[in-house]
Amino acid sequence: MLDFLKLDIGRATRVFIKPNLTWKKHVAGITTSPDFLRELVHELAGRGARLAIGESNGGNNLFTAEEAFQEHGVYDLKRTYGVRVMNLSAAPRRRVRIDSRCEVEFSAPLLDEFDLVLSLPVPKVHAMTRASLAIKNLWGCMPDPMRLRHHWNMNEILCALIERLPKTAAICDGTYFLNDFGPMDGTAIRRDLVIGSDNLVAASMLCCRLMNIEPRGVPLLRTAIRKKIGPSRPEEILLNTPIEPFVGDVNYTVKAIPLTYITKAAFHSRALTMLLYDSAPGRFLHQCLYRLRRREFFRSLIYRNTQFIDRSLQEKP
Repeated sequence: MLDFLKLDIGRATRVFIKPNLTWKKHVAGITTSPDFLRELVHELAGRGARLAIGESNGGNNLFTAEEAFQEHGVYDLKRTYGVRVMNLSAAPRRRVRIDSRCEVEFSAPLLDEFDLVLSLPVPKVHAMTRASLAIKNLWGCMPDPMRLRHHWNMNEILCALIERLPKTAAICDGTYFLNDFGPMDGTAIRRDLVIGSDNLVAASMLCCRLMNIEPRGVPLLRTAIRKKIGPSRPEEILLNTPIEPFVGDVNYTVKAIPLTYITKAAFHSRALTMLLYDSAPGRFLHQCLYRLRRREFFRSLIYRNTQFIDRSLQEKP
């Protein structure tokens, strides 16, 4: 696949790998598989690339990047392959103006120190963004753990980040796809696929096709297409093998539950985000909900007995 993508990864190529470590422990369909990450690192290291793996602390400070690195075997990769491990929340930052309404901080090393940024998402539905794919995975490059303050302008921020990064590409971990809820809960469906592209929009479009999702129905992709960051139609993408045999008949959708409507409304509203997440009453309510999700009775009420619930949320306090 790497040869087909013509990424020109060779000796001394500086590659930053951004896995999806949206939780501190690996859960199928939620985070990038340690096995998948290890195989990719082995292949890239064999080509002589200088590798770094990075992630920011968990959103809302739920966990540290170091916890996620440990549980996903990243430190083992450091010992075996000499991979540089980066907590982007602890790295230097650069303030960037997105538009007249918004300024954010990007990780300075990402903008200055690499030849290629490689996104490793897990294809999943997302209660607030419809789908979380190759572009959305870069949200974890925002170093501020309270990046949820900027959810209301996420599409513009991520497109601005891509435009400022060096070359980008995606290798999607399709071992499992996630259906029903997302991004932290849902039904994990085994697919055993690898989807790669030298363009993040193209990779996201291909994942959409595999999930029977209309790409323009994903607001982030719609914004990226409008900004001409990638192809405007899936038909413009050159494939190394026909995609149709891998599509299947499962339609990936977000189940409508009361919690979904609440979180989606907050996601797109700057004021509601501040109220629910960045105020004393909001933080209290958020912690209460987080604890209730650990209890079997309340999980069944919230998620209507979905087939798969994030096992990491079932740990005892």
